[in-house]
Amino acid sequence: MEGLRDIARNAIINHFSQGAIFISAFVLLISGGKCVKMEGKGKQSNYLKIGLLWYIISLVVYGILLYVFEEVAILSTFYKILLLFPIALVLLKRCSWGSIGFKKPEKPINWVIPFIIGVPLIAILSRIYIYNQSINAIELTYPFFLAVLIAPITEEIFFRGFLLERFSKKLSEEIAIVIVALLFMIVHIPKLAIGVYDPVNMIFVFVLGYLYGVSYLFGGSLIYPIVFHALWNLSVSLF
Repeated sequence: MEGLRDIARNAIINHFSQGAIFISAFVLLISGGKCVKMEGKGKQSNYLKIGLLWYIISLVVYGILLYVFEEVAILSTFYKILLLFPIALVLLKRCSWGSIGFKKPEKPINWVIPFIIGVPLIAILSRIYIYNQSINAIELTYPFFLAVLIAPITEEIFFRGFLLERFSKKLSEEIAIVIVALLFMIVHIPKLAIGVYDPVNMIFVFVLGYLYGVSYLFGGSLIYPIVFHALWNLSVSLF
């Protein structure tokens, strides 16, 4: 019974705090909840109303999953479902795939080599020398696939493909990258309450969010931040 209470407490911390960040992003993005023109068709769609509806749908799906499985690993699933909101917009024909980051890369592939080498190297060295951890065998569990496959895709679609794509059109690219990196960092803070992250790691999260943003705007495609994000999470999962 106590374990179930802990799950419920952690669930409340996660879904309300992360949901608040999700909704706050729309308030920042669309001042006063005003409508935004639908790309390429001249129509209008209210992202805020659809976002609130998507939050409720995600909460219901999450609640069902938590009730059925009763596992702490399900806690992050709500957040991942929530971040699929831009896909819902595309399916509802409110925007195009290109407008949420699914575009052909604009730069030659050779510029990514330092990122491919540097991202996992920094992740591994930080775990060894900052956290004094040692490499362990990888366990192909649900949390592993959630971190290495699902999280990079859903988080990059929302933060870089959706938010950064739109902030960079309203503000300078430098300011847009910083704002989205801050939101990316803040949305991870609730996990401090369940011992997944520590304050020092928040600095890493912000820096990574910044680098993912740079790679997206420079490379012109969501594939870059998704790959770099997956490499970081895979490297961290070794410990």
